[in-house]
Amino acid sequence: MGFPLYFFYEDEVNDFLIQLLYEIGETSIDDPMTETEEFFINVYPNPFNSSTTISFNFTSKIGENAEISIYNLKGQKVRVLECFNSVDTKATESLHHINWNGRDENGNHTASGIYFLKFRTNDFISVKKMLLIR
Repeated sequence: MGFPLYFFYEDEVNDFLIQLLYEIGETSIDDPMTETEEFFINVYPNPFNSSTTISFNFTSKIGENAEISIYNLKGQKVRVLECFNSVDTKATESLHHINWNGRDENGNHTASGIYFLKFRTNDFISVKKMLLIR
């Protein structure tokens, strides 16, 4: 189709899309992770000034192979946080909280800006955006 749908009348667009979806058929990707795992990750406060708390839950399948990495806007790895067996990690049942103090691996303060938190396991990756304001 070489022209936008806004040249159609509303009824024609509805009929066209219904016919198009019928002809395309069902398209999906079987993702066993979404069917079997319930997972969330939250960053609070965000934006933050000096430190932020990363909360996440997991089930036994995600397990202890999880890693949290912090990246700057250039894609450079700033810090790796230990998810388990760390003094910074507080756990209740399957809910975990870990604190990031806005420092890099060398203990230096990072600059104000946008950072990305990457939570990674063997089968799963989740990315969150964080804003550090000094």
